[in-house]
Amino acid sequence: ENQFAILKKKFLNLSSTVNLNFKLHDIPSLLIITTQRTGSTLLCNDLEQACNLNYSPTETFIPLLTYIFNKYPNHQNEKIEEILNNAFKFPLKGPVYIHKIMIDYIGWIGFLYAPKDFIESATYFDLSVWTIKSILSKSRNKLPILFLDRTNKLSQASSRLINSMGFPTHLSSEKEKINFNERVKERIEELSHPEAMVLDQASIIIKQNDILNKIYNDLSKEYKTIKINYENDICDDSFCYFDKFLPKSIFDISKISRKLKKTSNMNSKNLINSTIDFLGLK
Repeated sequence: ENQFAILKKKFLNLSSTVNLNFKLHDIPSLLIITTQRTGSTLLCNDLEQACNLNYSPTETFIPLLTYIFNKYPNHQNEKIEEILNNAFKFPLKGPVYIHKIMIDYIGWIGFLYAPKDFIESATYFDLSVWTIKSILSKSRNKLPILFLDRTNKLSQASSRLINSMGFPTHLSSEKEKINFNERVKERIEELSHPEAMVLDQASIIIKQNDILNKIYNDLSKEYKTIKINYENDICDDSFCYFDKFLPKSIFDISKISRKLKKTSNMNSKNLINSTIDFLGLK
């Protein structure tokens, strides 16, 4: 909220500058609201295969935000409008349209096209809730809003830390994984205070989960909401978690074949153990 309040002043002339000129009433939307390193890519890959989608679900609004923060103030409002409309429009075929959205930027989407008088007094939480409701209003939706979390916050924090060093977020072969592990080990050995850096990431995760839970509680009053978990659901090879949020008629779990390799490894485990040991909790 503090970060948003500061940046909001800087980008205020961008607020409410975009018009959305379409509706997607024929396509049900599945919204996945989460934080980084919770298994959301694995979830989207499962959905792509099980639902026989003609596209690869990803973070729908990243091209929009990348354009804004890279180009501002030399941006074009028409270009912002085009990218945002395209984010909603494509793909045009079902059986479900998936929006994966991270909690740390969802409020900025609404910032671009919510009413000006609302934006002026809105908090990040207010704009996040507004954005989700706006997205759902664009389609014929009978699906729940999906909230994905991860129980082991230290594992998530170590994964975020390694990811922040510029390493690949996902691996697809054993050769890649071996090379990845060697490079990560070398990089960690160069750090002066890796345990502190893990705790920094854990602090961010705790704060993001706080607002994630507030949004979940608020939306649960009006919409059907479902929580799923990385350890209990995504890591379950039976894929029975699909039954929690999709009708059986639009998915077939027998089509799922996971090819991604986990980036968690002995380096990550050592980071977690040294952090626990440093805190005197081992």
